[in-house]
Amino acid sequence: MSLEDGDIIMSGTPKGVNTYKVNDKFTGKIYDKDKLLIESAWQAVS
Repeated sequence: MSLEDGDIIMSGTPKGVNTYKVNDKFTGKIYDKDKLLIESAWQAVS
């Protein structure tokens, strides 16, 4: 699979697996082999 500019990546888990809480922190990273291409961090808000 390849990704193009503007593509949206979505993932999820079955209901009840876990929940998000205010102030939970997340980091997403995309690699090409061992090279980090992009990294973004965000925090859950109410």
